[in-house]
Amino acid sequence: MRGDFHNAPVPIRLSCRYANGLALSFAARALWCGEDSMRVLCSQHFDPGVALQVSARFLEGNTTCRVAGVRRSRKHRSAFELDLEFIEKQPPETPAATEVVEEKAGRTVPAELIRAAGELAGELERDEQKPLSQVFEALPSALRPPALIVCAAALLRLLGEKNAADGQRLLAALRERQNP
Repeated sequence: MRGDFHNAPVPIRLSCRYANGLALSFAARALWCGEDSMRVLCSQHFDPGVALQVSARFLEGNTTCRVAGVRRSRKHRSAFELDLEFIEKQPPETPAATEVVEEKAGRTVPAELIRAAGELAGELERDEQKPLSQVFEALPSALRPPALIVCAAALLRLLGEKNAADGQRLLAALRERQNP
């Protein structure tokens, strides 16, 4: 289900059912699809929070999504890029991961930050040659603010895993500078 279709956007169909019972269908193109969100190019503007039915050959049947973000496309000025989050597929929260984070942080870390950290780490792992700004653009717009909060921690962890930097030593040096 995952895929980056920027080079050859995949045709999809968006359907919107309005409160008065009217249902309209729009042609769109998928630019990117992840496990819990996707980015599409559409000539129709939708407000954030609107529920849409998406049908595409790479999805299993019709999938319900919610518009998470809208912006004018840089490449196609007459179209909008929509960030859609799948409603039916909620990422399962793992209690073990939350407990580990709580132990290390000393207080409860919101699930939103944990999810953003996971998404950011996944994007960084997948696209090592991509500049950080493009990695953030690939994230759904709703995850960008929390991902920015956890960015430093995610980068330190990845650098540590690749033996490019010692995260513990860097953190200790920062603590010494804060508390002389």
